[in-house]
Amino acid sequence: MTSIEFYKSVSGLAGLNDEQLGILAGLAKVNDYEDGHIFIEEGHSGDTAFMLIEGEVSVTRIKGAEARVKEINRMGPKEMFGVISLIDNRERTATCRAKGKVKVAELDRSTFDQLREQSSDIARHIQRIISRQISRDHKFFSNEIRDVIFSNNASDALKNQDGLIITDTYKGPDRRFASSAEFSGPDRRAN
Repeated sequence: MTSIEFYKSVSGLAGLNDEQLGILAGLAKVNDYEDGHIFIEEGHSGDTAFMLIEGEVSVTRIKGAEARVKEINRMGPKEMFGVISLIDNRERTATCRAKGKVKVAELDRSTFDQLREQSSDIARHIQRIISRQISRDHKFFSNEIRDVIFSNNASDALKNQDGLIITDTYKGPDRRFASSAEFSGPDRRAN
C-alpha cells in the first residue's frame, strides 16, 4: 500500500484529496517499534501524534488509590492517538504502549506548525480531529465524575472514584496525579 493509499484509509482523514494526503505523507515520519514501546506516558507531556499503520496499541490509565493499571482501549491499524499534543503541552491522561511489533506514522508539533503554514486546509482538518478527541475525552471524564456523584452510598463512591479527589481547593488536572496521602487540602470523600 502506498503512503497516500494508507492515509486514504484512515477514517479521520476522509475528505482530504490526494494532493493534501501527499503533503501529509511527506511530512509524517514512519517508524517501527518493538513490543512494549511506550509512545505516550500518563502524567508526562508530549508533542507527537501517531497514526497506527500496523500492529496494536494498548491504552491504559492508572486507577484508584492502589494505582492499578487499567486498560481502557485497544487500538488497531488506521487509528490515531496523541493528537491533542499537537496543540497542547499538558500532561497526558493515559499511557499508549505497543502490543507486539508496531509501525506508526508520526507527526510532531513543529511539523504540524509547518503544515499550518503550508496547507491551512489540512491543518483545519486535523484541528477538527483534535476537537473530536477533546469532546470524547470530556465525555469519558464526565461519565467518571457522574459515577462518583450518583453512587448509592459512600462505600460505592469510594470504589467508583478511582483516584478522583473531590475538594473545595481543587487546583486543576495535575491534582489527580497526587496520591491521597500526599494531598493536603480538604477532601470531601470522607463526609
